[in-house]
Amino acid sequence: MTTDFNLFDIIRIRLVNPDQKHIDFITNLTGVQTSKCEEIPDIKITYKDKISTKNITLIGMDAGFDETNFYLLLRNGHTSKAIIPLDKIGENFEIICEKDIVNIPLLNYIILLLFLNKNWVAVHSSSFVFNGKGALILSWSNGGKTSTLLSFLKNGAEFVSDEWTIISENGKSLHGLPTKLSIWEWYFKELKNFLPKIKIQQKINFSFIHIILKMNDMAKRWDLQNLEFFKIVNRVAGRLKNNLRIFVHPQDLINIKIAMGKAKLDLVLFTVSSLDEDIKIQKILENDVIERMIQSNKQEYDDLFSHYAKFRFAFPDKRNVLLDNFEGTHKKILASCFFGKDIYKVIHPYPVPIDKLYHLLEKKLFTNNSSIGEL
Repeated sequence: MTTDFNLFDIIRIRLVNPDQKHIDFITNLTGVQTSKCEEIPDIKITYKDKISTKNITLIGMDAGFDETNFYLLLRNGHTSKAIIPLDKIGENFEIICEKDIVNIPLLNYIILLLFLNKNWVAVHSSSFVFNGKGALILSWSNGGKTSTLLSFLKNGAEFVSDEWTIISENGKSLHGLPTKLSIWEWYFKELKNFLPKIKIQQKINFSFIHIILKMNDMAKRWDLQNLEFFKIVNRVAGRLKNNLRIFVHPQDLINIKIAMGKAKLDLVLFTVSSLDEDIKIQKILENDVIERMIQSNKQEYDDLFSHYAKFRFAFPDKRNVLLDNFEGTHKKILASCFFGKDIYKVIHPYPVPIDKLYHLLEKKLFTNNSSIGEL
């Protein structure tokens, strides 16, 4: 049995011998339903009850190889295996995995990478349509993408994407992939009538985290951080600070509008956090943002590049053109996508005052209705 998926008529995925849980996973990952494709798929994923192996050489604890294959290893009571030929990405390649694997490691990054092969590009970004203009928000992690997005969604903008936006060839259109919004605790003070209410259990979790963080601050003030107990508190605090947030489906926001289909790319916002209290908006050239966003994208692909290094360790004579030329290909495609577009750098404090950010951007950049955001 085979099941096909078609992403924007550009990337095609075929599952061979899947269970319903595998079909559901790909549906949730891509946001598209199954649809029969006559074309050769870009990725074929074949599910087997068991992959027979022997004499696997380990690379760390999550990868290994034998004479012919590179394996990703998932340990959950026993070791499950997936064969992923990283040198073949972009060549109508096949992944083989055991059926007890649902969330195939690296698959999300592999799909994003495949867009480069079609002169499309996946960008670490958020995007929306407002007053007829399609806007793309770029930044490093925690640089203001979601803050800017939420400030406009609260005021009637249509949601396109968060975390990853797919830009079609020559920057003609923006496409979203399904993702949850990362909502930090401080957002709820400024967006209380727009965000869903925090559940009691989550409030308890937040309170516990704040207690740990206060204990850690106290240890630093009183020079107690060298005591064994406070060493443990410091390690725990570092991990817990990133948990002062919840993840929300866009459709769970109050009175949210979702852009249907694709949106036109009219405007690029490059957002960065600053120690200054003022919000500044500056028009910049595409070269001022392209190189930075290439590095931001590359950082998001860390897990894939880490496994590619393991693959090259296993098979030194095998290479992948898309991964080897990652920066150069991104630069070429992004230059084409951003050519002639209005690009602005938005410098803001962190956390940013949401309403102030919206009013400044709306007044300066979104008062002209001459552009059409929806295609």
